[in-house]
Amino acid sequence: MTARAAAGVTATRTPTAAAVRTEFAKMRGLRTAPVLTAMVAGVVVLTCRELVSPGFAESVSDPSGTAWDRLLAASALAVRLLSPVGVAVVASRLVDPEHRGRGWLLSHTVGLPGGRLCRAKWLAGGALLTGATVGQSLAVLGVGRLAGVTADVPGTRWLTWTAAVLTVSLVLLAAHLVLGALVENQLVGIGVGVVGVFVAASAPALPGWAAVLTPWGHYALVTPVRYRDVHLVATDPPLFGTVAMAVVAAAVVVLVTHRLDRREV
Repeated sequence: MTARAAAGVTATRTPTAAAVRTEFAKMRGLRTAPVLTAMVAGVVVLTCRELVSPGFAESVSDPSGTAWDRLLAASALAVRLLSPVGVAVVASRLVDPEHRGRGWLLSHTVGLPGGRLCRAKWLAGGALLTGATVGQSLAVLGVGRLAGVTADVPGTRWLTWTAAVLTVSLVLLAAHLVLGALVENQLVGIGVGVVGVFVAASAPALPGWAAVLTPWGHYALVTPVRYRDVHLVATDPPLFGTVAMAVVAAAVVVLVTHRLDRREV
């Protein structure tokens, strides 16, 4: 019996919830959580550099919340520098064991074809990524309070930015999981993540239409504060473009993973 036939016979034996629980169990041995913890720590450490930058000490007592905007801008830069590679590493750790241990074939035989397995990995990895993204925002806010910032936190601005960053990261996670499933050498995915760092870092200097064309560019587009000359100002980021990118990416990922479901292994 071929793998496709076996998958057809046993397709109902592995519900999605069970597959996701299995992925969580796998991740305990893949050190996925430490990778995300290191990414969060890196974002917080890079953001803390703003605490010793000129003028920050004077801004902590500014009731207009200038200090929070400075921390948000610093955190956004840290995210652009670390998240593309961090997400790529997480995806590679989720996919690599399937290549090394013939996991794709074994999953097929128990009714979990490649596309469904990728989707289960995305749900499990995305849950951890959600916790890491929320955690890094809360950690930066905690750093601000410890530094003596007295102004009220611009909650809507921080919440919107955190949700937008999470959306971009989840899109990248899905893309890297599909790439990792199609290409056995996981260094390819890591290399793509490194390229993403350069794209994300340079996106603020690119025309808006150029930044929109890549998911990494959206890390810069969703930032609600910008430096104009030497002044930091609040802006309204074009979140519609990011939402549209996420919808298109979701459609493409669903299409590709359904094709993976029908692929022979």
